Amino acid sequence: MAGYRYKRSVLLEMALAIEGSARAFYAALSGKFSEQGALFKQLARDEEEHESEYRQLLSGKGSEAIYSTEEERRVADYGIQILEDSGAIGNLRRGEERAKAAGDLDTALRISAEMEKDTSFFYHNIALGLGSEDRRVIYKIIEAEYGHLKKVLSLLHSS
Repeated sequence: MAGYRYKRSVLLEMALAIEGSARAFYAALSGKFSEQGALFKQLARDEEEHESEYRQLLSGKGSEAIYSTEEERRVADYGIQILEDSGAIGNLRRGEERAKAAGDLDTALRISAEMEKDTSFFYHNIALGLGSEDRRVIYKIIEAEYGHLKKVLSLLHSS
């Protein structure tokens, strides 16, 4: 296989870090916005569950073997590099800091929506570049992230 920048373990470690950051983001928001605290606590628990799923994938016996096509790997690698170059990956890793900077609920929800969209885009690229066993787990996480986005947008549009 070509010399791709992102190996399986690197991709999964990136996802694990993003989930930890999202958990910290929502935990911080739950303390900051008590009226929406229950929702933010639930989102933090969901992110913690995703962390666990990525940890399981990382500790699994599925080595660096990749079962995607060369074209899928190339597109995935390119997409992830764009997310890194644009600062999206860096922003996804700064969840707690971004929660502290959100001075009001509207800003917090906008940041949350951006994070959920960028996370979903990142996970689509990860799934594209990995094998079918990993994809099954990642697609379930993507579906959950879409659910988070839907909840956040609903709250944003009602505020």
